[in-house]
Amino acid sequence: MYSEIDSQLGMVNVFRNDEVNIIEGTPVDIGGEALRVGDKTSLNGFFAREIEYLGQHEGYMQFAIGTFQDLLGTIIFANSFKKITETQMLTVYQAGTARDYHFKNGKWK
Repeated sequence: MYSEIDSQLGMVNVFRNDEVNIIEGTPVDIGGEALRVGDKTSLNGFFAREIEYLGQHEGYMQFAIGTFQDLLGTIIFANSFKKITETQMLTVYQAGTARDYHFKNGKWK
């Protein structure tokens, strides 16, 4: 597993298929949704499409944004967000900075 910081996607973790077991199957309540591992969600419109909640790794929620097949197996790309409260989360878009999002009146701001 390794991490990348993308200026548009935020913090992205890259897991090989045999590394997915390090993601804890922890359910989470965020943005008015109760997410369990395997649930598909747009997180009330935060994501442009429904993506799968994978669980948590090192205290960050992991959302599968894509996969890639190579000769060694499947690679999973996961957007990482830190839950602050049930209505606030953050991610990193640049080293040393973070962007927080608030869920107010049914929308992420």
